[in-house]
Amino acid sequence: MRHKLQVLSEVLTGQKLNTQAAPYVDAHLLIDARNFLVHQWPEKLQDDAGERVRQQLVDRLAARGFL
Repeated sequence: MRHKLQVLSEVLTGQKLNTQAAPYVDAHLLIDARNFLVHQWPEKLQDDAGERVRQQLVDRLAARGFL
């Protein structure tokens, strides 16, 4: 998805997408949240690695004002 956004931006505008700009950072974060929710199994969430990933995602969402 991220690569598609880059290619689409270059095709439409002729310029590379600024990946540090707020809309792209927010889109990247929402894609990560979607992937976490869709691709995680309950068993994975119970181990330390799953909890660490979940906490990092929650922290990133809170930092951007989504929570």
